[in-house]
Amino acid sequence: KYLQILCDKKNINLIILRFASIYGPGEKISRAIPNFIKAALKNNPIYIFGDGKEKRSFIFAADAVKAIMKAIEYKKSGIFNVASEEKISILI
Repeated sequence: KYLQILCDKKNINLIILRFASIYGPGEKISRAIPNFIKAALKNNPIYIFGDGKEKRSFIFAADAVKAIMKAIEYKKSGIFNVASEEKISILI
């Protein structure tokens, strides 16, 4: 909020990107998708913490980078949610 106020006063464009759950190369293993892949590759059981009914929007890391690149080129201020249109449960 402070940054928005400062940018308004100085007439500077401000873009805020709010990312969904990002997944992809370099991700920490403590997150759901890399844990599932690691377990599946080793033929180990896949564990779900909680009831698994929570739905989330996921976005691949390369797509998040594309969103950042578009934001850099954008000439106006704005707040943008960067996510897929579909929310999924990990119980699929």
